[in-house]
Amino acid sequence: MKLKRDYMHEIKDRTAERNRYASIMHKLEELRDELIWQRTKLQEYVKSPVEQYMLAGGSSEDWKGANFTIAVEKKNTLNSALGNYAGDAATLNSQIDRAIQDVSNKIDALNREIDRLWDKWEHAPEHEPDPEPRNN
Repeated sequence: MKLKRDYMHEIKDRTAERNRYASIMHKLEELRDELIWQRTKLQEYVKSPVEQYMLAGGSSEDWKGANFTIAVEKKNTLNSALGNYAGDAATLNSQIDRAIQDVSNKIDALNREIDRLWDKWEHAPEHEPDPEPRNN
């Protein structure tokens, strides 16, 4: 028969485990937020300033010939790389979201288990019952 102290030990163990998972979930949320922030900053500081310059139809001599070809190639390379980054970032974001959901489910399960243990603790005896006297 389990005593109150036995249940209290289990409750403390499960609570510590839940707190570890909560810490992991917090770190995952921070990573997701950082990823979103970095993607936004990359768009704002790299892609947006370049996109405003339309290469087609450039009228100055600088855009004719090899300079124009090089500029188009560099802009296409940049757009391709940023597109790949955006796809990779979206995939990573999705994986982080799934991990957060998995950890959240684990925390919910531990909370249910802790509640169940508290219910058992309430009805558990403080001490072992006195042994029945033996009749010889």
